[in-house]
Amino acid sequence: MEQLSRIPHKNIVQYHGCQSRDGRLTGIFLRRHEHTLLEYFLWDLHKSSTLDSQRFMAELESAVAHLHANGLAHNDLKPSNILLDEDRLPVLIDFGLCRPFGGRLLEGGTPGWCDREKLITSSDKENDLFGLARIREWLDDPDRQMNG
Repeated sequence: MEQLSRIPHKNIVQYHGCQSRDGRLTGIFLRRHEHTLLEYFLWDLHKSSTLDSQRFMAELESAVAHLHANGLAHNDLKPSNILLDEDRLPVLIDFGLCRPFGGRLLEGGTPGWCDREKLITSSDKENDLFGLARIREWLDDPDRQMNG
């Protein structure tokens, strides 16, 4: 988060610092947003407000392109790692698997949101491109995707 705070982007969660005690990290402070993209559909919040999926994806792709331009891959793109801002635009979160390109990954992404054909062992922009395509597909019919 410290590294990401030096390269801010409007669609990447805003980091305000961290707290430590006895040399151990005890908390991080991020800008608060009410709901994830997954919750927006699970809780039927979309019934009372619309989401412009084309603009949403353009903003999300911009955040991911920003990471890539800085040599980083998120490696775990999925609806529960995307918050919605007050305009129902994406705010990317959960950088636990974010690494420079080629960095070793101990975990391989989330089943269903990463390429099953490829064992994910290193950080790569292809991991994010697959995730973006999967999210775009999911936005086309989130009810079917959650129930199917």
